[in-house]
Amino acid sequence: MTTFYPLILWLHIGAGSAGLLFFWQAMLCKKGSPRHRRAGRYFSLSMQTTAFSALALSAFLIIDPNSTASGYMLLTLGLLLLNNTSYAVAVLKAAADRNKLKTPRLVVLSGALALCGLVLGTIAIQHQNLLFGIFAGISLMTVLMNNVYIYRAKVTSKQWILEHISNILAAGIATHTAFFVVGAARLFSLPETMQIVPWLAPSVLGTLAIVGYSVRYRRGDRRIGTQNIHL
Repeated sequence: MTTFYPLILWLHIGAGSAGLLFFWQAMLCKKGSPRHRRAGRYFSLSMQTTAFSALALSAFLIIDPNSTASGYMLLTLGLLLLNNTSYAVAVLKAAADRNKLKTPRLVVLSGALALCGLVLGTIAIQHQNLLFGIFAGISLMTVLMNNVYIYRAKVTSKQWILEHISNILAAGIATHTAFFVVGAARLFSLPETMQIVPWLAPSVLGTLAIVGYSVRYRRGDRRIGTQNIHL
């Protein structure tokens, strides 16, 4: 490890911490308000910084024979966060015009995540690592669902709102997962069979939130906010 590693690590932690604060600011503000849009922009910037620093950190781990598998896990998580954030912002800007989502950047990010998901899945099988397998599956499912929306023949006129919400919540899940994992490691001595819980609890709760938003929207609950939601 070089002297750059701790600097990148602190950048990663700082950006993730800021993102957590901006996430809740955006969640608690009226959707589409100037404060909501401003918090959303800062959250996006924080998450992209967190993601790129994760990619840099993963390179240090991958080249170390003692941490190669963990490096691929971090690489996949960084790409997953970058996909969620980039796609959520792109959907918001494109609104109902899905042709604007067929960009080289999103295609490359989607392809990279799919490839890393497959590699991580292979590592999970080789090491019999359930956690790696779960996040490999989440990565591949994210690629599939995003591309189904982009390329399917027909979608509802406001489906883009749900795409934005679900991917922003997924990015928020990532920040909460990091703090749950670090907090659990520092505060509790969890048995080996329970160490997976801090990793999965935010994903389970976040998925329920996404489903809840989807149900409310489809029932016509305007509190989700569909007006002036653009950046």
